Amino acid sequence: MRILSAIMSLMIVALLLAAGCSDSQPSAPSTGASTGDGATAPPTGKTCAETYTGQVPYNDTEFYYEKEGVGRKFCQAEPYTDFTHKIDSLGKICNIYITNNGNITGDWIIKAKFITTSAGGGPESEPITKTIATGKTELFSFQYDQADTPTSCINKNVEIPTIEKCKYSFYSDVKKSRTVVKYREGELTRQVPC
Repeated sequence: MRILSAIMSLMIVALLLAAGCSDSQPSAPSTGASTGDGATAPPTGKTCAETYTGQVPYNDTEFYYEKEGVGRKFCQAEPYTDFTHKIDSLGKICNIYITNNGNITGDWIIKAKFITTSAGGGPESEPITKTIATGKTELFSFQYDQADTPTSCINKNVEIPTIEKCKYSFYSDVKKSRTVVKYREGELTRQVPC
């Protein structure tokens, strides 16, 4: 019985050694990547491709309607209104600042009217012409050359830029398309340490 028991013990030890497992071997320190079963494998310096589910972009065609003029076209010049002005009345000097807030560059011809009477009357200066780029401010400075001193001044727009506005006799809805980016669930790949 003892011989049979000793033979069985030797066979179990031999099987454990053949499988690479031994009770006498210490386990390796945990410094690597996780293997998924809770154990940590030692680092190899390699990367592997991992597939996961995420949002994948794709191009799609989107249709929309836009009104387009059809028939006879009528155009007319309208005064440009996307600008502001500020006036500094400094006795015999009138400073007018024009700021172009819009998206066109144009020429402004400005006069100053010097107010010398209680009814708001008074002489006008000679005009000054300046080109003002989009987003810029220009100073129009005028000097009063009479003996008296005006109470204030105002600006007189001799000429300001115009924009052409066109209209049609009637309009039609026209179907158009554009490419848009959309997302859907799909498989993506990333590199992870092995």
